[in-house]
Amino acid sequence: MKKFALFAFCLVCAIPGAQASQQARNWGGRWTPPFDGRQTMSSDEVRRAFQALARDPKAANLQVSLEEIRSIWEATYLHPVAGLDDPRKLEYYDPSGGVGFCYGRAACAVLEGTSRARLALSSMAKLFVVGDLRQGDDPEWRFHVTTLARGPSAQWHAVDPIMPVPMRAEDWMREVRRIWGGGRDIHFYLTPASVIIPDLSLVPVHEEGKRLIEVSFRPERREGFSLAPSLEGAYSPDEARLAEHFQSDKVFNFLGISISDGLREFPFQYNGYFEHLVRSFMEVSPTARPAQALSMARGAALAERAHRGIINKLGLRLP
Repeated sequence: MKKFALFAFCLVCAIPGAQASQQARNWGGRWTPPFDGRQTMSSDEVRRAFQALARDPKAANLQVSLEEIRSIWEATYLHPVAGLDDPRKLEYYDPSGGVGFCYGRAACAVLEGTSRARLALSSMAKLFVVGDLRQGDDPEWRFHVTTLARGPSAQWHAVDPIMPVPMRAEDWMREVRRIWGGGRDIHFYLTPASVIIPDLSLVPVHEEGKRLIEVSFRPERREGFSLAPSLEGAYSPDEARLAEHFQSDKVFNFLGISISDGLREFPFQYNGYFEHLVRSFMEVSPTARPAQALSMARGAALAERAHRGIINKLGLRLP
């Protein structure tokens, strides 16, 4: 199967070798999978752990400062499982390059929000973009997702590590449309933070416009999709449509996924990604775990430097 020919979970960004080498030096020259790569938990066990972390009753803040949003972004970018600071992390969990784990980084940002900033789950959300997303002639990816956090004045801010900094949700939408929209029909969906991924059980070759993941799907013509009052340009699915077109942490398989195009099945294993993610929060204090890394990022603008190769590739403007 040609890479990205049928679909892709999310954009897979490769950090140039020079940047990766710099990161390797910062991390002591080596990265190894957390917990020796062991996988001991079932999907239901990972689910229960994830839900407990995401619904921590101590996380009661209804909004946080811009500095705290920045700390969530930094911690996600540098996370030992979900981080983009060292390409070996993504290569280990996604050796085929077919997953990308944008939804894994979004899940990590949620857990960093509840544990680090004590931000209530209800004050976070997910923002999906779905459609024929590409920069050139060939299809690149079918959807992407970022976590949103409520900042000052209850504004939504996107915490997306493939972007150079956290930014207002409206700016994130504008950048995505500018870089990958290309004048084609793409749609944004605002969902609860507990949603993990669109329903990918079937991504049909011959589209009928019935499934949200199809390029020909038109939410404006579908019952149960209304414009989100808190975010202009995004659709807000009702409960029935959320259950039909998305998978929340109540039903998501945390071990792997199988996708059909109507003719063949394409299985993908997560190689312990989500187990290692939740265990990193269960077994190590989130405020202590990345403290050294966060200090480096703030003091030396590490994140911006490490992103420079990505930013140049995507055509984004550094702040």
